[in-house]
Amino acid sequence: MVTEGPTKTVDLVQLAISPRARRYGYVYWRKLDDQAMRGLLGDRDDVTVVFGEFLLGEKRIDWAHRRISLGWKQTRPIKKSLKVFALTIRRDGRLSIQSL
Repeated sequence: MVTEGPTKTVDLVQLAISPRARRYGYVYWRKLDDQAMRGLLGDRDDVTVVFGEFLLGEKRIDWAHRRISLGWKQTRPIKKSLKVFALTIRRDGRLSIQSL
């Protein structure tokens, strides 16, 4: 959902799980998704990440390379049938990432 106004906020962003993301342990997004990611994360430089049911802790948002590190030990076991990361901000302000 996108809210119109001075700033756009986004409730959900879905990003493809690329082979590169699985291998190196990052959530990557394209330049086209920058606006949606800014709407979801605002101007934060770091965020507390919950991946599935695991609290990964404080992670830096790399705006220059369009990525957030999850760690390769988290992403390599993801089933090949799962093709999408769903990113949302929880009520407690943490970034929730689910594999769909």
